[in-house]
Amino acid sequence: MAADFKVVAITAPECADLAREAADITAMLASGEVDFVHIRKPEEPAERVRRLIELVPEAYHGRLRLHGHFELTEEFGLAGVQVNSRCPEAPQWARTVTRSCHSVEELAGCGTMEYATLSPAYPSISKPGYGTGASPAEVPADAACPVIALGGVTPERFGELAAKGYAGAAMLGRIWADDMPLGARLRRIRMMRPGRFALQYITDGATAAEVEREVAAVLEGGCRWVQIRMKDASDAVVADAVERVLPLCRRAGALLLLDDRVDLCAATGADGVHLGKGDMAPAEARKILGEGKIIGSTANSFADIGKIADARATDYLGVGPLRFTTTKKRLAPTLGLDGYREIFASMAAGGIDLPVVAIGGVTPADVEPLRRAGAQGVAVSGDIRRAPYPAGRTSEYLSADARAVRPYTHK
Repeated sequence: MAADFKVVAITAPECADLAREAADITAMLASGEVDFVHIRKPEEPAERVRRLIELVPEAYHGRLRLHGHFELTEEFGLAGVQVNSRCPEAPQWARTVTRSCHSVEELAGCGTMEYATLSPAYPSISKPGYGTGASPAEVPADAACPVIALGGVTPERFGELAAKGYAGAAMLGRIWADDMPLGARLRRIRMMRPGRFALQYITDGATAAEVEREVAAVLEGGCRWVQIRMKDASDAVVADAVERVLPLCRRAGALLLLDDRVDLCAATGADGVHLGKGDMAPAEARKILGEGKIIGSTANSFADIGKIADARATDYLGVGPLRFTTTKKRLAPTLGLDGYREIFASMAAGGIDLPVVAIGGVTPADVEPLRRAGAQGVAVSGDIRRAPYPAGRTSEYLSADARAVRPYTHK
C-alpha cells in the first residue's frame, strides 16, 4: 500500500457559514483521513479567512495551508502557502511552499516545493466543463517534487493515481459534496487508500490461532483489508482472534472487519463489520456503531443493491458469487461476468454510488475482467488459504490488480 499517499481537501471559494465549514475542517483533520486542508478563498476578505482559521482548533493549524492572504500563515503558525497564477510569489518567511501546476512541464520548476498539485486529472466536479476528457498523466520518475493530483478526484480513483506515480490526491468538489454525510465521505477515503480495497481476505479458521496464522500470511503478501469470518465460533473465540490479529493489522496499516458481530466490533476496536443478508440490518448496525466504523453488505442481485442503497447505511458491497465456491455453505446463484456487467450498468443508471468487491470463486485471472466490468476489488478466502504459499498467492492478486487499475465508472 502507498502508506505515504497524502489526501488534501481544498475549500470551496465562498462560504456562507464559517462555523459549519470550520467544524467540517476540524472533523476531517481529527479523523486522520485528511492530511492537509488548503484554504482557498480568492474572493473573501482577510478578516473572513482569519475568522475561519480562528474557529479551527489551534492543534490543527499546522495542517492548514493558504492559497492567498499569506500574512495569516505567520500569524497563526500554519503549515505553509500554495503559490499559483494569482499569488505567484511566496513570502520569504513561509514555512513550506507548494505550487499549482497545470502541465507536466511546469513540474520542472518545483524543485524547492514540498509538493505540487497537477490539474486537471479528470473532468472537474466543482467546475462543470473544466478538464473535459482529462485523464491523469503519468508522473515522471524524475519529477522535481512529489505530485498531488487535483481535478475530478474521488476516493475510488486513488488506486489509479498511485499506480501512475502520484504522491497523493486533492479533492474540492467530492470532499464537500452533500450527497452523503461527512462521516461517510471520510470512511470512503479510509477504505480507498491505495492498496486497501483491492483485496479483502476472508478468514476461514475455526480457532483464534488458525485465524492469526492466516492473517499473518496475507499481511506478509501485502493484503491490507481483512475480514474475520467465524460463523460457528463463540463471541469469546472471536474476541480472542481479534485480540491476536488487530495488532498485526495496525502495524501493517490494514483494516480489520468482523463478519456479523456488531457488538464485538464496537467492543474490540475493529474497523467495521460485514453484514450478510440474514444478519442485522445495516441501518440498525449504524445506530450501534456510529459514524466511525465501516459497514459492508452482501448482495446477490441489483434488487438487493437497491434496498441496501436506500437505507444509506452501507459503505461498500460484497457482490457475488462469481462462480461456485465450496467456502460458502448456502451459495446464491452464480453471476458470471455478464451478471456483474448487468449489475454495474443498472447501478450507473440508478445513480448508485457504492464501491463493490466481487466475491465467490475468484482467482487472480479474474481480477482484470472484474475490474473492467466495474468492480473496485475482490474478496478471497479459500484460493489463498489452500495455496502452498499463501503470502505469494496474495501477492499475485495484488499484482493482477495493479495491472488492471481503471477509473471508477459506476456514476
